Amino acid sequence: MHLGFTSSLAFLVNTVTIICGHLCLTDPPQRLKTGNKTMVDCFQNSNPPCGKDFPSTPSDNPVTLRPGSEYAVHLHMPTRHFNPNVQGSYVINIQLSGSQEFIALGKWPDGPEEYKILTVKIPKQSGQHLLQAIYQPAGRAYYSCADVQVLDEVTADSNQPAPFSAMGNSATTTTIQRPIIPLVTLLFSYNSFVCWI
Repeated sequence: MHLGFTSSLAFLVNTVTIICGHLCLTDPPQRLKTGNKTMVDCFQNSNPPCGKDFPSTPSDNPVTLRPGSEYAVHLHMPTRHFNPNVQGSYVINIQLSGSQEFIALGKWPDGPEEYKILTVKIPKQSGQHLLQAIYQPAGRAYYSCADVQVLDEVTADSNQPAPFSAMGNSATTTTIQRPIIPLVTLLFSYNSFVCWI
């Protein structure tokens, strides 16, 4: 019995990879190496513009948006660094097709929420663009990017964003239940788990 437990523990130690998640773009879906869009893929994202392991090839299936429309960007911060004594922020930028520069779509104050919904106005220029989210708690910055395609005629993939404010951008915080992922699934399906530091 003791030998079986020791063998199981040794197996877990040898096969589990610790991954620390700080910022995930969930809508639009972030560009990932794999099809896994859970928090275990939100790792190594302290390198601008999109994180250390961000694929350079655009997505084959970007979210399609209408020019000048409002869009609710959904963020998930599995590991929080909120400090009420030091003001952090969330920033949403966009890099238009053919450009190397990012254009600011909005900036909002940091808060204690694990999930955040931020409404932005999509530029009128059509093309396949890169949406960038930045989570900036005190003294740090974490990045995530997603592909979006702006077309004049959109028949699918429009979400219903929160109301727009007179200032141009608004932030809506929504309480969302954290998905319950069995430990066995995390350990064996992903060969990883999220560290909460």
